[in-house]
Order: sequence, then structure tokens, then C-alpha cells
Amino acid sequence: MNNIPIFVDLDETLIYSTYPVARPADDSVRVRAGNEDYDVILRNGARQLLKMLRNRGQVHMLTIATQEYALEMNSVFKLDFPTHRIFSRTHVATRSAPNISAPRVYLFDNLPRRENRNKIEFLRKISTTVMYYQVSAFEGYPVQHFSEKELTNLISRLDTDIDESNRIIKQAAERSLDRA
Repeated sequence: MNNIPIFVDLDETLIYSTYPVARPADDSVRVRAGNEDYDVILRNGARQLLKMLRNRGQVHMLTIATQEYALEMNSVFKLDFPTHRIFSRTHVATRSAPNISAPRVYLFDNLPRRENRNKIEFLRKISTTVMYYQVSAFEGYPVQHFSEKELTNLISRLDTDIDESNRIIKQAAERSLDRA
């Protein structure tokens, strides 16, 4: 498996959650995280996206939610993130450096890049180059899903960027050998 660090947002990217409503959607699940209850829907295609990303690198969750919330959603929806690959609000706020090193990192999020400065600054602790992929926002009803076209386009862009990164690394290594 490739060690390329890929980060995926949780809320409005993989799931949609809201405080309990009188008539929750049929496909929602009531989840308790900490002292709060939420009605939560897993986005159709979310697991497929994660599988495709995991075939290309080490996938991490990056969220501004609390750690407890992130861990609970990970467990309930079987997103399969190992605990050490879940980065939450505290990590982002303190910009604590994760034990990861890479020439580039990749972030999939529903927010426009300009609205994600805190996450990007956190990721710059890993690499100065943050490749950003804005996915369509998942905002509840009607239930939105990752279409085959969106998944194909996202993965195609990622593959192109990874190939470019590998080409740059190879060229730098060759130049270094030429100088030796």
C-alpha cells in the first residue's frame, strides 16, 4: 500500500447529522456522542469513496468535531478509521503536529478551500503542499449521494496529482544523483 497521506472530512462529506427532530428520516440513525443525541445519515457512496482512497494511500479523518463525536461516528457507521488516524477539533485548533511526513498531502472536504484555513494550516505541519478536493456538500434532505461521475472525477484528479508528485520526487532524486 502507498503511504500517501489522504485526509477526509467527516460532517457534510461522509455523514450528515442534526440534533434530533420529531420525524427523522427513515435512513437516519440516532447516535449519542458525549451528552448529545444526533440523527445521522451515512452518505450513499461514502464507503466506496473511502475504499477507493484507501487503494491509493493512508486515509485519515480530519474533522472540526470533537474526538468523542468522531470516534462514535466512526464506530456506528463502520468507517474503519484506526483511532490514530482520526484528527479532531483539538488537533486542528492546537495545530499539533501529526507523526506523518510527506511531500504532499491530500484533503477531501465539502467546504471551499478559503473556508478551511484551520485544517490547511494543520496539514502544513506535514507538508507545505496541500492538494485540495472540494466534494459536493451533503446537507441532509433530499439525500444526496456521491454519483459515479463525481467519484470517478475525484479519483482521476487524485491519480493525476499523485503521478505528478511522484514525477517531481523522481526528478529531484535524479538531480541529486547527478550532482554527486
